[in-house]
Amino acid sequence: MLPRSAFTVLFLLLVGVAERTHAESVWLVSNGFHTSIGVRTCEVAPQVRRLVNDPQADHLLFGWGAAIYYTAPKVTPGVSCRATLLPTASAVHVVPVHGSLARRFAHSDVFRFEVPPQGLERVSQFILESVKRNAASKPRLLGAGYFPGSRFYAGTEVFWVPITCNIWSARALREAGVRLPMVCAFAAPNLVWLSSKRGVREQSRHPPLDGF
Repeated sequence: MLPRSAFTVLFLLLVGVAERTHAESVWLVSNGFHTSIGVRTCEVAPQVRRLVNDPQADHLLFGWGAAIYYTAPKVTPGVSCRATLLPTASAVHVVPVHGSLARRFAHSDVFRFEVPPQGLERVSQFILESVKRNAASKPRLLGAGYFPGSRFYAGTEVFWVPITCNIWSARALREAGVRLPMVCAFAAPNLVWLSSKRGVREQSRHPPLDGF
């Protein structure tokens, strides 16, 4: 029989291994047209958490798209055509969420993916690199988002077809460690289908449409 001290060392080693291999989560949320990426607030880098001023938020939802469409007071046919047919500046939408993502977006497809801690580190970096900075290296704020506490930031990349919000979401999932073929992620239904093969469905989409 091993002495008590040996059992203590073995226990600590096992706990250390468990901590290093602890799986964390990333979510995909889809309303059938647009997709966004969700994370637990406590699991992402502090710089990411500071993109919104809501330390009580349980989750953060990140969406990417054409700034002209995202931030338009009213989406007209002209706005839609310009966002669809011409390369345009992008924006990142950050939404603080209290409670579960499935409850907050009760009409959307919601998938959860278990990823290693280093996956969350890469997702944090991916999000930060998607946000444009001003001359003082501060995130360039465009204005308030769709919901209380949400914000729009200028994006670093150009939005154009075929580089859509769904491709951005798929890239974020790949950074987290979820292997998805980009060629199949152009449209939200395709990305949802891929997610159903690799993630855990927490909720299925049904009318009316959630906006985010």
